[in-house]
Amino acid sequence: MLLGLVVFASACNFSVVRSEPREAISVAESFVTEAFVRQDFEAAVVFASKEKATLNNDALKNAILQTQGSTPFPTTVRSTAYETPFGQRAVVVYLQGECPGESCFYRIVTVGDVEIGYSVMEVLKSKQQFPKNSLTVPIAR
Repeated sequence: MLLGLVVFASACNFSVVRSEPREAISVAESFVTEAFVRQDFEAAVVFASKEKATLNNDALKNAILQTQGSTPFPTTVRSTAYETPFGQRAVVVYLQGECPGESCFYRIVTVGDVEIGYSVMEVLKSKQQFPKNSLTVPIAR
């Protein structure tokens, strides 16, 4: 029995995902600030995932304009919470933006880890807060 466990364990390839939420939060805040607050798409595209290699300034601008819709762009944003999905090279960051006359909410999925850094893979926007779950960690201010 012991021999079987040793053989099984040696045949498995384990990898440890080391997350650093503060780094992912910083990337998400920088991206949303550049893309939505300043609307500096050239600066924002730097934070986009390398997996989106075909993304250029014009494509990002069109995606941001479509995501924002008819809501005015925010004047400020701040991160409110994050999640680190177990076993995945990702950190989900929640941000709240102050738009003229209302709040807007962003859910940013960053991909990466401590070794390679983080980049933005997905952006969702809502007029209401996104639902949280047991993995959600509030960010104290």
